[in-house]
Amino acid sequence: MKRSFLLPNRWKIPLLLLLIASVALFIAGDQLNFEFSWLSYKSNGQGINDISNNNLTDELELTGIIGSLLALCFCAERIEDEYVRSIRLSAWQWSVIINYFFLLLVIWSVYGIAFIGMLFYNVLTPVLIYLVIFYTRLHILPRFGKRGAAL
Repeated sequence: MKRSFLLPNRWKIPLLLLLIASVALFIAGDQLNFEFSWLSYKSNGQGINDISNNNLTDELELTGIIGSLLALCFCAERIEDEYVRSIRLSAWQWSVIINYFFLLLVIWSVYGIAFIGMLFYNVLTPVLIYLVIFYTRLHILPRFGKRGAAL
């Protein structure tokens, strides 16, 4: 059997804690305008990076969210067999299909600056959809006697 490159199973708990902390920081930054003062920098006001917000807290939030979600997608299960690999592959396929369906829906229904916001959140949807499908098929559906469910 070919070995796939997966992170160790013991990384799941620290990655979940990082995800929770990053989402909490994102909510605090979005709702309460929270920023770390030590991440502020001065801009000369020229060039393509001329932005009004001169604080890198937003970048830290999103790096934590994207990094932890992506790493969670590639964490091995305690028992990594061919059944888990087939669920993993199927979940990736369905997440890509569903993500592009949502993207086409957004392209045809959202306009203006809201479109940019939707594209921003569309970056996170493939990994979120994958995690939902993968863990649903691996842990929840077998409890209901649906081991070979289609989705």
